[in-house]
Amino acid sequence: MAKQQMQVLPADLVSSTCVPISGPHTEEGRLASTSKGRVTREMTSRVAGWKGLTLPQKLIYSSAVVNLGVLSFVWVKRQMKMADKEQKEVEELQATMAEISTETWSENSRYRCFFAAQQYYLLNANGPEEETDKGARHLLDVLAQCREDLYKKIPKDTPASRPSSMAS
Repeated sequence: MAKQQMQVLPADLVSSTCVPISGPHTEEGRLASTSKGRVTREMTSRVAGWKGLTLPQKLIYSSAVVNLGVLSFVWVKRQMKMADKEQKEVEELQATMAEISTETWSENSRYRCFFAAQQYYLLNANGPEEETDKGARHLLDVLAQCREDLYKKIPKDTPASRPSSMAS
C-alpha cells in the first residue's frame, strides 16, 4: 500500500472546489466538496424519509393522518345520513301529493275534511232543501264527522273558559 500524501491547497483553490450546501437534509452553511457537480451521500448528515424523523415528529404526522381519516369518515357518514333523510322527505311528499291528487273522502285520508268542505262550497246550495240528493247527504255526513273529530281534539277546560285573574 502506497502512502498517500496530503496536499495543502491554496485558499482560492479550496473555495472554488467547495460549495456551501443547505437544505432539509444538511446543516446550514456546511461546506461539502463536490465531484463533478454532484453531492455524495456522505455529504448529507441525515437520512431522508420516515426513518429519519424523530419520535415526536412521527407522532405528529401519524396523528394528523389519523385525524384526517376520522374526519373524512364522520363527514361521509353525515352526508349519507342527510341523503337518507332527504329521501324519506321526498317519499313523504310524493305520498302526500298522491293523497291530495286523489281527492278521496275515505276515513284514513288526512285531507278528507278539506275536500269535503271544498265540495260543499262548490255545491253552492242555498239551504237544506237543496242538499237532499245522495251526494250532498254523504258530503254532510263527512262534514259532521269532521266537526266531531275537531270537538274531540279541543279540551273541555280551555284557557278562554277559565275565569280571568284580572277580573276582580
